[in-house]
Amino acid sequence: MTGIAAGDLRVTVPRTEAGDVKIETTIPPSISAPIKKGQVVGAVIARRGDQQLGKVNVVAPQDVESTSWLHGWF
Repeated sequence: MTGIAAGDLRVTVPRTEAGDVKIETTIPPSISAPIKKGQVVGAVIARRGDQQLGKVNVVAPQDVESTSWLHGWF
C-alpha cells in the first residue's frame, strides 16, 4: 500500500535559506491491517534545522482488509 498526502505542504523561506530546508517522512516500517481509507499512516515534515516549518499527514488512499495466513490456502 502507498500513502497519499492529505493536503499540500507549502513553506516560505528566504531564497538564501532554501537549501537549509529538509523534507522528511515519518512512516512506520509496517502497518497492520485493517486500515480504513483516510486513516493517518504517517507524515511529511519540512524542517530547517530543529525548527518544524510545516507538516502534512500521509493517509491511506483506500481500505485494506485484514487477512489471515489461511486466506491463501482457500
